Formats: sequence, structure tokens, C-alpha cells
Amino acid sequence: MTILLKKIIVYDENGDNPVEITDDERVTIKISRGGTRGSTFDITLKNAWGEHVNSDGEFKYGVDDIIKIWLKWATEPTDEIDTDSSSDLFMTAEIIDVEAAGEENSIKWTLNCMDRTFLLLNRLWAKNYPISESKNAPQLISEIINATTGTGDGTLGTSLKANLAVGNWSGGTFTRTGGGYIQNVRPDNSPFPKKSISKVFKPVYEWIDDLSQPDMTNTSTELSATGSPPAPRPYFFYVDEDNNCHWEYPDTTSPVHRMTWGSTTAVSPDTNVHYIKSFKLKKTVSDIVNMVIFNAGTDFYGSGILNYYYEKTSKSPKLKPVFRSWIDISSDLIKKSIFDADSAAYAEDNATPGTLTYQGKRYTASYNFTPHWSSTAVTTDATLNASLRNKAALDEDSIGKVRAQRLCQNKGNPRWKGSITLRGYKFVIGELVRFNSAVHGILNADVRINDVQHTITKNGWDTMISVEEDAEPITNG
Repeated sequence: MTILLKKIIVYDENGDNPVEITDDERVTIKISRGGTRGSTFDITLKNAWGEHVNSDGEFKYGVDDIIKIWLKWATEPTDEIDTDSSSDLFMTAEIIDVEAAGEENSIKWTLNCMDRTFLLLNRLWAKNYPISESKNAPQLISEIINATTGTGDGTLGTSLKANLAVGNWSGGTFTRTGGGYIQNVRPDNSPFPKKSISKVFKPVYEWIDDLSQPDMTNTSTELSATGSPPAPRPYFFYVDEDNNCHWEYPDTTSPVHRMTWGSTTAVSPDTNVHYIKSFKLKKTVSDIVNMVIFNAGTDFYGSGILNYYYEKTSKSPKLKPVFRSWIDISSDLIKKSIFDADSAAYAEDNATPGTLTYQGKRYTASYNFTPHWSSTAVTTDATLNASLRNKAALDEDSIGKVRAQRLCQNKGNPRWKGSITLRGYKFVIGELVRFNSAVHGILNADVRINDVQHTITKNGWDTMISVEEDAEPITNG
């Protein structure tokens, strides 16, 4: 027989004065991977006639207070929650709002909390990181997080911990031996290439998302060579319960969990028995996109920049194209070049017009100089314009083709996607699950965990995982 053990403690905003909550009615924990979402923690309190009210008449808990929750299934009478270890810790969050509700026979409070992922993802950052600084994607991610949140040690009440990991890949699995959790070598144990990136007051999640794509984790030569580059899939990012930042390549060699509908037997190599209560998975071709025709804006001469991208890994027998207008690409490149990163090379000259135009005004340029989007110097108006067009749409790692590739990777092939509800268990974002259901004809569907939701009530603890099959790795030839 198993018994659910639970401990919830609220601290003040400095991490002091702990108060344990024992009269919760319902707890919902949502842990999300990447994107614009943060992980949330909502708790409903009975508040039996003023139990959570201080002697001065004020509610005990306030916005910015810190809350922690531990969960564990006890199988032995001696089992207990270990608050000094992260093994039973599910979330550290901050209270963002409190809600009071009163009815004739009911007095309740609801605490809505959010972990530090939300705080990180939505902070704005503006900076130009030129190739001359010799920084790669993991170094840039670590630096950006530390710059926007302050260097912390990941403990209660401090900022996020975003250190590079020490470790190596073997047999398709990364083994961490020390340091942080931001992987600093690629799946073939080679170093990441040095890259340049610049944005003006963009959310941190957008920086991280761009730095996680294959064009930033591989060289242009590797992307265009026959076969797959060293890192053919996007990396994923999340913040764990101890406020450690994880940036990891999806391990596709061996599923961490194996689940079979209708069976309560542990399946190797996962020694845990997963009690599946329900599932719903769908595989559809209705929203497939395997070709993108795009407009990347206008160049220095006022001519349009058009190109297309076809997803070579698509398994669809039909061509399913879409059109995208991304005119911001060239506009942002030119604007940053003229008014910011390369401003010393330009002069507005409408009296004796030059050939370079932007928003109805003409400019002349002084050569030689290296535009911010390139590592190669330009020597004439023609080479400057060609360099712009290459970066906007024509090169394999151009901004337009990268955007199109991301769209196709998400929608290029029919993939299993849906949710699985189980008896409560501590799953980790990004883990790979091999799912089988003989009665449905689902055989060895490898799906990755994107979101985890825990619901704890008086009736027990359920966990629902949102899963999706990985996109095909990029490849050439």
C-alpha cells in the first residue's frame, strides 16, 4: 500500500520565516518547457474561519512570498519527506496574486504562484554580440541569463543559476560530471561554433530560442554538407525546481520511460510501474507544411528579396506550401547597420544621392567595413547589397531560411501528439517516453515530454504529461 506524503511551506520574500500549510484543498502544478510560458503553482486553502489571518487582521501571505512543495509516495512506515534534497521537491515559486472567496458555508483563499522561468522569459535584453567576441550559443545563453537576473546560486530567494555543464557524450547520452546544466559540447563532443547575434529589447526567451536552433549550433559548412550536422535538432530549455537553468540536446537513443496501456508491469529499462489512467494521442496530416515561400523584405536598392525553403525530411507524399511575409528581416538588418552597429560607415546624402536607400532616404557608404551580420568585409555598394540579401534569405543559414525551417520542423511530418494521465510521478521536462498500446495498434511511439501537470486533491495525486514526437533531424543528401 502506498500513501501520499505532502509538505507545503511558505517563506517571506527573503526566504525566512517558514510557515507550513496543512489545510490545502487542491494543488495544481504546471511545469512547462520553453516558449513564453512559465511554470505555475496554484493552491486553494480552506481557511477555516480565519486560520490564515494574522493577529493584526491581515492575511498571512503576500505577493512575492516564496512557496515550496514536496511530494512523495510512501511505501514503508518510516518513509518521510526529505526537505533537504531536491528528490522530493517539485517546485519553488513566488506568489503573484492572492484571491479571496466567501460563500454562506465556505471561506477560501487561492494562491496563484509562478516559478522564476516566467520572470526570466519575459525580461527584455538589448545587445550586439559580434563574431569578434568569439562566443558560442551556450556561452551566450549563460551570459544573457546572468545579465538579466543577476548571478545566483540557485538557492531559495536568489537568482537563477546558469552555469555551463562539465561532461561528455557517449552512446548518444550526455553524462554530466559537474558544473551547471547548460551543455557545452555537441553530441559528437565537438565544441560549439562561434556565432554572432543581436537584438534590440527582445524577451530573453526569444534570445534563447534563436540560440537553440541548428543554425546557431552548427557551422554553415556543416549545415550544407551531405548528411546530418553535429546538432541536427533544436536544443530545449527549462528551469528546474532548484532554479537551475537547463539547456540540453534531446537524447533520442534510449527512452527514459516505457509505458504500455493496459499493463501495470514495469518495462525495462524503466524500473518504475506507471499506472496509466487514460491517454489521448493523435497523429494527423491536416496541418502539414513542408515548403515555405517567403518575402524577406527589400534590399538597399529597393528590390524585393524572395526565396523558398523545402523540408527534405518531410514524409508527406504531397507538396504542401505556404507563403510568409517576413519583411521585417531586411528592414531590421539595414536599420541596425545604418543607425547602430555600422553607423560610422554611412552618411545620409539626399543632395547627391547614392545608390543605397532605406525608408525613402538615400545614403552613401565608406568602404571597407564589415557589416554586423557578417564576418566578411564589403568593398562596394554591390557587395554590401549582396551580403544583405545572402543574410536575409539566400544563404543556407539565412534568417529567412531558418524561420522557414523551424516552421517546417514543427509541421513537416505527421507526428504523435497528445496527453497521458498517470498516477502521480515526478517526470522531467524533455524526457523521452516509449508508448505502446496493442489494442490501438500503437507500437513503440517515442514521444517527448513538453509539459507536466500535477493535480493533488483529497482523492490523491494525478500527473498528466503532454507529449509530442520529435521533429525529424535536418539532413542533406
